[in-house]
Amino acid sequence: MNNQVYTLITDKIIKQLEAGHVAWRKQWHVNNIPQNFATKRQYEGINFFLLSLIADIDHYRTANFLTYNQVCDLAKCLNCKKQYLNKHGAKCCANPQADKFVKKDEHGYPVIFWKIKEVEHKRRIINGDGIEELKIETDEFPLLRYYTVFNIDQCDGIKFEPNSNHNDPIAKAEALIKLYKDCPSLTFGGSRAYYKPSEDIIGLPQVNDFDDSNAYYSTLFHELTHSTGHPARLKRFDKDQTHSFGSEPYSKEELVAELGSAFLCATAGISTELKNQTAYIQGWLKALKEDDKLIIHASAQAQKSTKYIRGEVKHK
Repeated sequence: MNNQVYTLITDKIIKQLEAGHVAWRKQWHVNNIPQNFATKRQYEGINFFLLSLIADIDHYRTANFLTYNQVCDLAKCLNCKKQYLNKHGAKCCANPQADKFVKKDEHGYPVIFWKIKEVEHKRRIINGDGIEELKIETDEFPLLRYYTVFNIDQCDGIKFEPNSNHNDPIAKAEALIKLYKDCPSLTFGGSRAYYKPSEDIIGLPQVNDFDDSNAYYSTLFHELTHSTGHPARLKRFDKDQTHSFGSEPYSKEELVAELGSAFLCATAGISTELKNQTAYIQGWLKALKEDDKLIIHASAQAQKSTKYIRGEVKHK
């Protein structure tokens, strides 16, 4: 891809930035509403946020959870074919073997709730007739309690098929990825897309969780561009600078990665909504006081990253 194409894409993005804000949307979907798998009841309050965060951080396919007893309630015995636990909690037979169970060494997560404790006490009062009598009163005290739940990915034998698309590979995109000689390892699962420099790995949702094949490759190319900044490659990451979320170096790197994605999509002949990438870039420009000139520098870095992936630039 010649330099004119890089310039054309960059100019288009700058024009859309100058025209105003365009809302960016994540290009994949996951079953991420925390709920109890058995009852289908959604968790509320702080539990909603806690379990959403857990599903995201631990890369679970879904935010469906069960208590240990609920896992046992769903289980049947492989030997006697009866329910693994009866209503009294007793196992079904002398040699029980459940077809559904929590995997070994898995740890559960707390679900918090309030339990009201009532305490009765007696108090002496003087009634309307001037006679002393005892009055029984009840005070209520809220006590914070919790129970433990497990994500269904921590359990064996529980069938769950998340809603997904059928996204076929794109030959040109796959050929482009193969040109990346020292490409980092790819892992799939969870609800985040990321590059982890300390381990030199890329994490992505499952391929069929993306809206379509174009969205998958666009996101993958974003993370591949990030990976070119590794000290063993183009050395964009300064050890003396913080790349924490929202910091200036982080924002600059996000611009490079999304521009790199746009360039790689063009190289692979993938049609993407440029306004989607423009809106993402604009979000980070705001953090940099909307310095539109920065995008020129970022596009040069993205161009170099694209050439590195294609094998046209060697690291020093």
